[in-house]
Amino acid sequence: MAAKEPFFHRGEAFIQDKIGVKAQMAHFAPRVITPELPEQHQRFYEQLAYLFVGHVDEQGNPWVSILYSQPGFIKATSCQQLNISADTTLGDPLSRSLKKGAHIGILGIDLASRRRNRLSGKINKLAAGSFDVTVDQAFGNCSKYIQSRSMRFTHNKALVPRVDSFTQLDIKTQQFIASADTFFVASHNLKGSKEKNEGVDVSHRGGVPGFIHVKDNTLTIPDYSGNQHFNTLGNFIEQPKAGLLFIDFNTHSVLMVTGSVNIIWNVENAERFLNAQRLWGFTLEKGMWLHNVLPMSWSFKSYSPFNKVLQESRNTNKDSVEKNYPKSARVHFTQSDIQEEWKDSKGTLLEFAENKGLTPKFGCRQGACGLCKVKLKSGKVRYDAQPNMALEEDDILICCAKPASTSVEVIL
Repeated sequence: MAAKEPFFHRGEAFIQDKIGVKAQMAHFAPRVITPELPEQHQRFYEQLAYLFVGHVDEQGNPWVSILYSQPGFIKATSCQQLNISADTTLGDPLSRSLKKGAHIGILGIDLASRRRNRLSGKINKLAAGSFDVTVDQAFGNCSKYIQSRSMRFTHNKALVPRVDSFTQLDIKTQQFIASADTFFVASHNLKGSKEKNEGVDVSHRGGVPGFIHVKDNTLTIPDYSGNQHFNTLGNFIEQPKAGLLFIDFNTHSVLMVTGSVNIIWNVENAERFLNAQRLWGFTLEKGMWLHNVLPMSWSFKSYSPFNKVLQESRNTNKDSVEKNYPKSARVHFTQSDIQEEWKDSKGTLLEFAENKGLTPKFGCRQGACGLCKVKLKSGKVRYDAQPNMALEEDDILICCAKPASTSVEVIL
């Protein structure tokens, strides 16, 4: 019998092993990564008015593009196939990347509700103004770090689309990036292996304005706690390139850049990147402003609760943060009789439990669904962002709880 293909490729597995979650993720992956779209994900895509696409040009450069139309422009023709009917914008490299058999990554995201779903797949059919994508891997994402924004279509005939290409970031563009709270990143690990874990990925990144540090042609970007798939950074290990897309939410323009990347593992002395688990650097190779190409207007609603925590952390003296909460604690999962030392770098109690071989129930990993609720026997816990539900005094949500005392007993 043929060996089962791994869910994660070599680069992703390397990082998971480096931080000690490889076994945990191997157990976790079959529960969330699928070769098809569940019914609810099919309906989700069909409700969207915009979509982000990661793709790779003939020179191997990744790019992120945005496609849009009235809801219904995406149709799930089966659990393994999407039909997308939309034209590319003026100057978008996607127009040259759309080829039968080409790998692409897709991010379906509704910024207003903070809901998102990702997939990687291949183009299997092309027609005028549309293409079909067959799913290789698909999974849902939690809503961490997503700023809530509503969108409505607008039509201003006075706006004339224009493309400005460049190989240097001018001062205006540097300032725009430095003030951003949202962007999208494409990466890939294409090597011609034909395995399902080979492909293109596109992902959302968010933070408080200023979370990206800009110097000349180089960006330094924090990598915050996430789903531990390491799709983006794992791809960087295999192919150290990235494409970034920034929407100018105050105009109808889009900034697209592509370049080389490097991962910065040591963040101990990176004061400006408090709460980052690691950093990555991006160096521009080329880019373009697509002016007046989006017939949309956006209204900011609220920052992600997790981004509010990041802002509070940036505005708090680091010494006081370290004084208030322990960086290590003795954690006892009483039903499993597992006692181990927890460190802040190990993440939430859910992540810590999974790393110890336990398989607690969970759904959203953000304190919204309540599936991970367990009883706290002794000690105290804290939340980086307050859970979105009322809890009894001894109930905790381990998906987002961390020890707040040096000894914690959890009934698990």
